[in-house]
Amino acid sequence: MLAAAGNSVPANASQCARMVSMSRRMKSASRMSPPTDGKDVAQGIVAESGSISKLITGPRVRLLLATRHSENIMPTPNAVRLLIADDDPSVLAAYALFFNAHGYETRATGNGADALAEYCGWHPDAVVLDIQMPGMDGRAVAREIRRLRSAPLPLLVAVTALTSPSEQAETIRSGFDYHFVKPADLPAVLATIASHVRPGATDDS
Repeated sequence: MLAAAGNSVPANASQCARMVSMSRRMKSASRMSPPTDGKDVAQGIVAESGSISKLITGPRVRLLLATRHSENIMPTPNAVRLLIADDDPSVLAAYALFFNAHGYETRATGNGADALAEYCGWHPDAVVLDIQMPGMDGRAVAREIRRLRSAPLPLLVAVTALTSPSEQAETIRSGFDYHFVKPADLPAVLATIASHVRPGATDDS
């Protein structure tokens, strides 16, 4: 899919603060959605051959997670910063473990409002967002991130249960670069991010 267009200019701190305040009001006003079991999504957690070392079993979800020894899960120097948001805690944990195991520095949030706040404070290189989250959904987060017009532009990746061509087109229009359908092929998501973002891309100076 085509990358979203945008100009590379620095994000405005006051603008970011206003967006975060607005998103948190939306979060407070929204009703909590019933928990999802994540069963279908869990089937998309793909581990590399030989790297599966832990089976997590819960009342609603059973996941095989790709893990490595603890000393190898730490992000490498100048690691790509990856922000992940999904309202299913089991899926969120699985995604974080997968990308940590591949050397990414990850932060995870369970809703759109927190994702936007984390983006403004951390400025990750790439953002993986679910679309259907309570309060502020993933498309609203993407639109607000694009309005900031941060430099360099972050890669925005949707991983969602929405499958129709019209839904995918709407995702791209909202500012995402890619739309992946759950259950996610995580190696494919990883390859997409790696092809667009290089380690050390973030500059905190």
